[in-house]
Amino acid sequence: VRDEWIEAPIERRVKIVQASGEESRPVISLLMTLGPIRENVEFTLNDRTHLDYPVLLGRRFMLDIATIDVAETYLHE
Repeated sequence: VRDEWIEAPIERRVKIVQASGEESRPVISLLMTLGPIRENVEFTLNDRTHLDYPVLLGRRFMLDIATIDVAETYLHE
């Protein structure tokens, strides 16, 4: 949990289609660090305060840098 706000300009908007309907979300770009990897990553913004995970990492970010094992939790090497 952070005690400070992070601000970034909106780069574009994307349309999200879910079973509950369709919505438009803003997209921002932030520098993200995951172990030794530092990359600018695009995030869509949505209120996740009621959910277990505040951020979801997409498949484009994970492509060629990670192997996902859904049976494990919080691994990194």
